Amino acid sequence: MDSGVIVKEFRNRFGAIIANGQGTMKGKIFRIAHLGYFDFADLFAVIAGLEIILNANGFPVSYGTGVAAVQEIYESAAVKPATVSA
Repeated sequence: MDSGVIVKEFRNRFGAIIANGQGTMKGKIFRIAHLGYFDFADLFAVIAGLEIILNANGFPVSYGTGVAAVQEIYESAAVKPATVSA
């Protein structure tokens, strides 16, 4: 699948801007580029949108599998808050 399709679908379906590859990578990869603040919650949304786009373009994805993977990575990487003892 040409990554330009994914870039266009994000813009058309969600009003979200991601970038296509450049040079020899154009059409082969997409980049989740951003300016300003970006956090894991934003990544959850991007992956959920990607699942919808892939399904719509004939690549069967079980909804939630990508999001669950991101959640698991977040959980293992997140700084745990200190416990407060009373």
